[in-house]
Formats: sequence, structure tokens, C-alpha cells
Amino acid sequence: MRVAIHQPNFLPWLGFFHKLLNCDVFIFLDDVQFPRGRCFTSRVAIKSPSGSAWLTEPVKGKGDLLPIKDVTLANERNWKRKHLKTLEFDYKKAPHFIEYFPLIHQAYQTEDDNLSNFNINLITNLAQSLSASARLVRASELSKAGFSGSANHLIELIKLVGGTEYLTGTGKGSQRYIDEAAFGREGIKVICQSFVHPVYPQLWGDFIPKLSVVDLLFNCGAEAREMILSNKE
Repeated sequence: MRVAIHQPNFLPWLGFFHKLLNCDVFIFLDDVQFPRGRCFTSRVAIKSPSGSAWLTEPVKGKGDLLPIKDVTLANERNWKRKHLKTLEFDYKKAPHFIEYFPLIHQAYQTEDDNLSNFNINLITNLAQSLSASARLVRASELSKAGFSGSANHLIELIKLVGGTEYLTGTGKGSQRYIDEAAFGREGIKVICQSFVHPVYPQLWGDFIPKLSVVDLLFNCGAEAREMILSNKE
């Protein structure tokens, strides 16, 4: 059984969903500390008529060293309405905007101010639109130990869901906690993600990579899944 683990990011990029589409169990790593600086847990890049632009969630007490599961969204006036208006303005001319915008609009109607709940709800809606079959679980529901800052916690989570393979990203953040010998001693095979970012039709000029998955969905619709899974540019 292949397991992937990642923080519950905000409207994540394509590489996040490539990992989710290539595993049997996807664990939201919500028991790690919320980053003190700018991070993809609360912001993501989209494409506007003037180029790449950030869509950011307002967060309370960002410097309080809380785990992601305990972070609260700030009650800034009309931020949800502003987000939806921004997405509508930037993407209403996209071929598949009308198909996929309701998935996002629905998630934004919640009154729950928990950051993790909000992001996971969005991810779940988007994963369903991509026909993902992975079981989605939260680290905080599996283990009460909290993040140890080493491979041990990841190994514990994988074992708790019966995993035999661990699908990891290739970036520095992912590789920091990979001790293949430690995983091997527990009978867990480490597999590095083989994601190649597709180039696809976009609005507003030259192609920009590493945007939110909504950019691909709005522009390419049902073809998005195969584009994410393809290893060809």
C-alpha cells in the first residue's frame, strides 16, 4: 500500500495533486508547526491579466508556533467574497470556469474558521473532480504524539495506515526527513515522486508554471487529471 504525506495546503499546485493521485492513502500532515514566514499552507499563486498573483488566507496568531490543525482564519472583512470575486474576474473567460467554480464557491460558504478544515474541504472537492481514489486521513487523527522533527513520525503514520511504500517529493523540504535506512528497517520502501509539470493553454499571455490546480481545471477541464499524471511536458 502506497502512502503520501503532505501539509494541507491552500488550493495547492499540480505537484501536490500528482502525489495524491499516485497513492492509496494520503495523510494530511496537520500536526506540524504552522510556518512563521510566507508559506503555501495559507497562500497560492494564480494567474491574473497582469501575470502571477497571490491569493492569501488571513491567519490569526501566525507567530504563535501552533500546529496547523489549531490555526484559525482571521475574521477580516469580506475576505472570502474578495477571493471569489478575484477568481471570477481572472478566470471567467476560461473554457471550463462554469464547470469547476461551484466546487470552490461551495467550500467558501462554510462558517468554520479553522484553517486546516477549510483547506482540506477545498482539497477534497478538487480531488473528487480529478477522480482521485486515495483515502484521505489526518495525521492528528492517527497519532497523538505530534511531529518529532525526524523520519520517526512519518514512519509511525505510514505504519498506522498499513503502508508499505512512501511516496515523497524531491524538494529540500520533503527530503529533509528521509532516512531510507530507517524506513527500510520498518519494511517501508521510499519512492521519489516523478512529476513533470505540463505546459497547457492558459489565459493572459505566456505560460506560467506552478500555479494553483484551479488554473489547470478552469483552462483544461476533464483533461486535467491526465495532464497531471503525464510525465511529458
